[in-house]
Amino acid sequence: MDLFETTTIVNENIFKELKYIMSTAQKMIFMTFLSFSVIGLVLCAISELYQEVIIITIMTIIFILVCMIILNNQRKANIKRLEESVHSDEYTETTSFTETGFKIINNATGGMKTIYYENIVRFVETKNFYAIITKGKQIGLINKIVIEENGKKEELINFLRLKCLNIKFTIKKHS
Repeated sequence: MDLFETTTIVNENIFKELKYIMSTAQKMIFMTFLSFSVIGLVLCAISELYQEVIIITIMTIIFILVCMIILNNQRKANIKRLEESVHSDEYTETTSFTETGFKIINNATGGMKTIYYENIVRFVETKNFYAIITKGKQIGLINKIVIEENGKKEELINFLRLKCLNIKFTIKKHS
């Protein structure tokens, strides 16, 4: 029996939300660079090395712009793959959980795959969906609205904690 079955429309809006989901390694690299930049700026400012402050500021701005360009190019590549795969700018995907793993059905092609629970490492909540992320950086989407309208969010999280022993959660805080 399949649990927590939802259907999600995959389109450009999904990819826009996905582009901000970074891996732990990407976040560490980004934060390390920014931390060193801030430390360098402070030390140069204290030492009155104003040319170095300008150089570090310019390098930091370039780094941030390059990161933004890379994320945008990834989003565009994903949209292009989508259009090549289903000859459309969107398709629906049905997901559910089975005894063995997370099942994803591409409703446009009829293709199906199962991601085994031991390969699921992250659960990320975004504005409109939950993302299941694997060790290999595959992403499956769960329609957040359906889960929350049925009052199943906590049940889903507890289920994943039980089935996916190495999972990390990024849960959006509600005010």
